[in-house]
Amino acid sequence: LEGKQVLAIEKDSTRIALARRNAAELGVSERIRFFCGELQEHLAPLMVEYPDAAVFVDPPWRRGDAIEELPRWPDLLPGKESTARQLSAAPFVLLKLPRSFALETLPGSSWQLEWGFGDGTQSSTVLMIMCWSSNTFLHR
Repeated sequence: LEGKQVLAIEKDSTRIALARRNAAELGVSERIRFFCGELQEHLAPLMVEYPDAAVFVDPPWRRGDAIEELPRWPDLLPGKESTARQLSAAPFVLLKLPRSFALETLPGSSWQLEWGFGDGTQSSTVLMIMCWSSNTFLHR
């Protein structure tokens, strides 16, 4: 993503402060705009301002300690259906999802699945990255 601008939305002000510090240490602060608040508050206006932007979503994977069922689309998203509708208008969406995600709940489009692995010290570090785009050229 060299040379690209990043717009980051995070509701936790402590995480925003940490991200700002990391960006400063890496020398990329001038390329990142941080928005503190709910995704639903900032996503629609930013998608209007940047209609060709890719959207990366790293939703909370579960609430509480118990996993009663597999995480599903769009229940995993803050704002659920309304956020899913907004994301459907994005030209490119990347999702960071738990390995236990219910794949059959994704909207019917072209998804590219990629598995990523952590450092191997915990099985919970296995992540799934999924990409969708309405631009079929990106799937060649």
